Amino acid sequence: MKRIYRISILTAAIITSVGSAVAQDLRTAYFLDDFKWRHDMNPAFGNRNSYIALPFSNINVGIQGSFGVDNFLFENPRWGQPGEKRTVTFMHPDITYDQSVGKLKNGLKTRVDFRETIIGVGFRAFHGYNTLDVNVKGMAGVSFPKSFLEFAKSVRNDTYSFDDLAARGMAYGEIALGHSRQLNEQLRIGARVKALIGLGRFDVSMKNAYARLEGDVWELRAQAKAEVNAKGFSFVTEQEEYQSKSRKGQTYDKVTDVDVDDYKPMGGFGLGVDLGATYDGLLPGLTLCASLTDLGFIRWKTKAVAKTSETHFTFDGFHEVAVDGDYGTSLDDELDDYEDQLSDFLNLAVTDETGSSTHALAATLNLGAEYRMPFYNRLSAGLLLSRHFSGSNFSWTEGRLSANLAPTRSFSLALSYGLSNYGSSLGYVIHYHPKVINVFFGMDRIALGKYTTYEGIPIPMKPSFNLVMGVSFAIGGGKNAYEW
Repeated sequence: MKRIYRISILTAAIITSVGSAVAQDLRTAYFLDDFKWRHDMNPAFGNRNSYIALPFSNINVGIQGSFGVDNFLFENPRWGQPGEKRTVTFMHPDITYDQSVGKLKNGLKTRVDFRETIIGVGFRAFHGYNTLDVNVKGMAGVSFPKSFLEFAKSVRNDTYSFDDLAARGMAYGEIALGHSRQLNEQLRIGARVKALIGLGRFDVSMKNAYARLEGDVWELRAQAKAEVNAKGFSFVTEQEEYQSKSRKGQTYDKVTDVDVDDYKPMGGFGLGVDLGATYDGLLPGLTLCASLTDLGFIRWKTKAVAKTSETHFTFDGFHEVAVDGDYGTSLDDELDDYEDQLSDFLNLAVTDETGSSTHALAATLNLGAEYRMPFYNRLSAGLLLSRHFSGSNFSWTEGRLSANLAPTRSFSLALSYGLSNYGSSLGYVIHYHPKVINVFFGMDRIALGKYTTYEGIPIPMKPSFNLVMGVSFAIGGGKNAYEW
């Protein structure tokens, strides 16, 4: 059991700290003059001129986690003694609860969001600004509750809830048409309508999951469920006989693998919409912004569902156990029986749940305020509050302050400080946008801190890093950014 926990926790730590490639909204650039991708965060934003972005013209890489590896990996207090490794996990007996799990406010929550633009076009027409985008989007996340870490570190008489133990992912393509226009001198509105093509989705969750320890009795209860929505996906199963004595002779379809040989990309279809507005005139130099993006759903054509075949496991010690098999039950037999019960408890079995299913997109609410300095209107301060809605395990909230400067018509930059569920971060954007070419380079999270090693692998202790860079091509002239 301890080995299972050690593998699970170390895997979670590496996922959190190493992260993966992501492509996402660059929120530091939300108030940046003439940044071509601001309409992704608020469809009311327009641009000075028309533009076109070609496939793979944006490069986005990043690392993000809710806390650092230094909550999991520590220098061994016994380092230097024979046979001792330099780095140990938080489960080492010489690492106290207060040094590790006790420092955590919440459990381990990590997620990756990505977006790749296949083509992007913006142009002035129909009394406003219009955009056409073809994108591939997706997310993946893992959630480990703090109680799971507490159970692994300091097992004691108590009840530990594991309902927040979950994993989820989804990928889809979208074709988005957007239009924004000035209604009057103060109010500008915008909207984007999206046709969605589902590529695949998975959701692994736990229901009524807990571990209860009372005296010498261990009780584990959980209903694990895995649902996959992808055309051509299926679980590979084998007819398996229950191992525990209470269910000898009964069989179930045990999941042993997955089959994606017949996978087809068009697994579902849906619709989405982005809505946004900006308002000037409440106070001189003040602009208020609000948007709700990715409001929509995908209806998946198929689903494959697997659940744990057993929901309950109890260990209450060994009773009437003999050293050998001459009298009563032997120790080996008793151990084998508990191992069989635990195997039945952990295994997944395919259910007869089939057919289509509908799932909502993860929407994002952005509320912003920008104040342009009266002594120099090319300098402004911005505050952006963002709330991402993705269920109890994968939602996040962030507040970000930025200073935005456009010293010339073709050059602008921004600096920002953000505070979110994943901690604090510094960001910056440099944007060069003359008449023909637009180049930007920026980060919402600058990587700072030191590194450690585990089994020879370098791992950042406090990772928080992303890099966003891209190129688009402007077409024709345009108005000054301050002359909407």
